[in-house]
Amino acid sequence: MIVNRGKAQIAKLIGGTGQVPWYAALGSGSGTMAFTNTTLFAESGTRRALTGSPDTSAYWEVNYVYNYNATLMSGLVLREFGTFTAATAGSMWTAENFIGITFTGRNELEIQNTIWTF
Repeated sequence: MIVNRGKAQIAKLIGGTGQVPWYAALGSGSGTMAFTNTTLFAESGTRRALTGSPDTSAYWEVNYVYNYNATLMSGLVLREFGTFTAATAGSMWTAENFIGITFTGRNELEIQNTIWTF
């Protein structure tokens, strides 16, 4: 979901001053995500920078891709994901939470986050 701060950044981008979500964070926390959330419930590890450049080939959508290797994922029970404007702190744009996925050190993760605007 695009949280309130993400919506505010989209409005600022239309005006020419917003920031895009260059970083992604994974988390192991659980709870009910709301539009008012500004952080993940339990962020794990270091935020990852966007892989390459955002795909803006369609004017109504932008695709962000974030990659995590097996070493980074080892031992994590992934329950939440968010995108942010900075490597630390920054505004959270999007947040998702789900049933836990356990990573054993043999699995990699690629997250593709698509934001549609209409």
